[in-house]
Amino acid sequence: MLIAPDNVPAHPYAVAMEVANLAPNSETTIFPWKDSQEHIDEVVNHARRFLNSTNRSGSDSSKGHAPAAGTSGYLV
Repeated sequence: MLIAPDNVPAHPYAVAMEVANLAPNSETTIFPWKDSQEHIDEVVNHARRFLNSTNRSGSDSSKGHAPAAGTSGYLV
């Protein structure tokens, strides 16, 4: 499961992080990710990598809750 956290009333950040902690083999994108085109592009690339890796091999237990390598990490 790939989680792109947000922080609006319909999608609180805390709920996204709780889901990430509960879901086995989940990944979380950077946050915030909608604040710049650079961050949007980074999250789109992360989603592509995630989908490519899960389509080829199914669930990958080596993935953690951190953003993919080469990303700037959480921007809380």
